[in-house]
Amino acid sequence: MLLNQNTNKTVEAFCNRPTSSVLIIGGKEHGSDEVIDNITKRLLKGENRHNLYRVSPQEKNSISIDDIRELKNNLKTKVTGKKEVARIAIVECFETASRESQNALLKLLEEPVYKTVLVIQTTDDQRLLSTIRSRCQRIVLLPINEQQANEFGNENGFDKSAVKKAYLLSDGKAKLFQDVLQDSPSFQTKIDDAKAFIGTSSLIRLSMYKKYEKKEQFEELFSGLEIISSAALHSPQTLHIRWKKIVTELKVCRSLQQKNVLQKLLFMRICVSL
Repeated sequence: MLLNQNTNKTVEAFCNRPTSSVLIIGGKEHGSDEVIDNITKRLLKGENRHNLYRVSPQEKNSISIDDIRELKNNLKTKVTGKKEVARIAIVECFETASRESQNALLKLLEEPVYKTVLVIQTTDDQRLLSTIRSRCQRIVLLPINEQQANEFGNENGFDKSAVKKAYLLSDGKAKLFQDVLQDSPSFQTKIDDAKAFIGTSSLIRLSMYKKYEKKEQFEELFSGLEIISSAALHSPQTLHIRWKKIVTELKVCRSLQQKNVLQKLLFMRICVSL
C-alpha cells in the first residue's frame, strides 16, 4: 500500500493501539478505500472478520438520519471474543451528512459501543461538527512526495518519464498516482468520459445529468476534468488560454462544493462554463 510516510506512521500507530473512533481525511484518489481495508483486515481476525458494517450515501447522495439510526440498531447486537476489537462500523463520505445526522452519530462517539471501532471517512473534515472532530483520532491522507513516487516507479519497473508524468497528473494523490502509472481500466474510463464531456456542447452535457447525478459518478467526472485540464496546461501543443479558464472554473466549483452548494447546480455550472 503506497502512502505518504507520515500517513503510514499514523495508520500503524492506530492499528497498534486502536481507539473507539478514527476520522480518515481524504478521498478515494488519496487511497481511502485501501487504508480502510488495511485497518479492517488488521483489526478484525478469526471469528470476528465478518463483523463489519458500512454506511455510504444512498439515492440522495447524502448520509441521512435514517442511515445512522439503522447503524445504531445494528450495533445493539452484542459481540464476543477475546480480541480488543470485535466489530468495525464504517461511515463513508460523511461530509454529505446533515447536521441532524451528525448529531445522531455524535451520540455513538460519546458512548462508545463495546469492542467496536467507528471509522469515519470524509474528504473535508471542516464540514463536520467540531465536537465530532475533537472526539476522533485523525488519519490525514497526505500526498506522497516525488522521492516516494520515483522509488515506487523504480521498484515496479516503470521508466522515469512515465513516473514524472503520473506524479504531475495525480498531484501526489497516492491511489491516483498508481492508477495513472499503471494505466488502470478505471482510470482510462475516467479520462475517456472527461474528454467526451469536454468535447461536446453545453446542451448535450446538460442532458447527461442522469449519468452523473450520484455523488460517486459526479466525483469521477469532476476528477477526470481536473486531470485532463492540468495535463493540457503542461502540454506545448494546446491552447493554454482556454485551459487556464477551465482550470480556474473547476477550482471555483471545488470551492463552491466545499460550501455545500447543491451538486445539481454545480453540474449545471460545469456544463455551461467549460
